[in-house]
Amino acid sequence: MALRSGGESPRRYFDLTRPDDPPGSVAVEEIYRHLRLPRGVDAPVRRPYTTINMVSTVDGKVVVGGPGTTGLIGGPTDHRLMRRIMMATDGEVFGAQLIRDDNPPPPRLSPEARREREARGLRPVPMWAIVTTSAEFEPDTRALEAGRENLAVFATNKIKPQTARAIERRAHLYVSDAESVDFATMGTTLRERHGVDRLNCMGGPSLNWSLIAAGAADELFLTFAPKLHGGRGLATAVEGVGWQADDMPQLELLSLYGHGSELYLRYRLPHVIPTKQGDHDGEPEERRNN
Repeated sequence: MALRSGGESPRRYFDLTRPDDPPGSVAVEEIYRHLRLPRGVDAPVRRPYTTINMVSTVDGKVVVGGPGTTGLIGGPTDHRLMRRIMMATDGEVFGAQLIRDDNPPPPRLSPEARREREARGLRPVPMWAIVTTSAEFEPDTRALEAGRENLAVFATNKIKPQTARAIERRAHLYVSDAESVDFATMGTTLRERHGVDRLNCMGGPSLNWSLIAAGAADELFLTFAPKLHGGRGLATAVEGVGWQADDMPQLELLSLYGHGSELYLRYRLPHVIPTKQGDHDGEPEERRNN
């Protein structure tokens, strides 16, 4: 099936979540317009229903340069869909290295956006969560401006006491008694203490792996941008220990949309048996900055 390019309208190729909607041209506003996610997962532990949202080049790269260049991978429609997914969830979770590299600002929502979220049964302001080894951040890290009521930091026992005290003034801090973050505990904490029933993971790649390997992720939204980067040893959407060739998890494709030559895929993730988890600081080991 060939994809049209240029200034053509977006297209729906299929959408199992909306079986009555036929394939064909759609307005960009129609993609994920009716996105409704389940209100949490109750077994084997209570946690948010969790999505992962990533964009990659056709050759699989999710890192194409220095800090702040991630937004160059996808086009305007990808950026719009990212915001739409965020507007369908109660909170976002980030790896620490993504926070350091891209320094994303917390959302500044209009009164209308807050009312829309409340009408959909969501937190009026998204909860931001950061997974980190040692919580060493620059003072001007913009995520720390979210306000304590809307920010949680999940750190390991490698955090220094003085760092913990500084973080606790700006965020809810949860420190593991181990050298890694327990994602079951994190999910239960976000859901029961902070009202996060639906959680969206923005990466990085090692955090994606850790969530999937822990059986704590339910869907993957993946944009394939019609670009090539090349290179060796660059991060892909999921980085970690990995699975054996005969034991790779099988995903289910729920919908496929396109705009020009850019594709937007929505997958259901399987409930995999938790395996050994890799780095929990949100980026591959060689890029970590604890």
